[in-house]
Amino acid sequence: MEMSIALQVALFLASLAIVVLVVCIVPIAFQVGHSMKHLARTTERLEASTQALLHDSRELVRNITDLSDRTSRYMEEAGKVSHIVHLWAERADQFSKVVGSLVEPSILSLLFDSKALRVGATVFLKTLLRPHKQEQSEQRHNPIREE
Repeated sequence: MEMSIALQVALFLASLAIVVLVVCIVPIAFQVGHSMKHLARTTERLEASTQALLHDSRELVRNITDLSDRTSRYMEEAGKVSHIVHLWAERADQFSKVVGSLVEPSILSLLFDSKALRVGATVFLKTLLRPHKQEQSEQRHNPIREE
């Protein structure tokens, strides 16, 4: 059986293509295998770094949660203190009004009485200590003297 030349050329070209394909695919396969090993090592390092980052992130979230809880408690306490201070301020205001209503009239009357007393004492002392000047002024205005 004799094969035709075209068939032989086709078979030769097919076997040549398979050889070229194998020659090209084998190094590519080795390169892909090497790249896959490198990728696996990198992925393992990334996973280790990611685990550390995940641990740090969880710790950070826990710390932020604790801080938020403490801040919330402090804000509640500050609100309570503010409320107490507000109540004290209201009581102090009421106390000052009561004391003012009790003391203010007394002080005002005392001031009025002391002013009246001072004016009266001043007039009395002026009159008592200066009678001669009053007589002299009467003599000046009255030219007729009684002797």
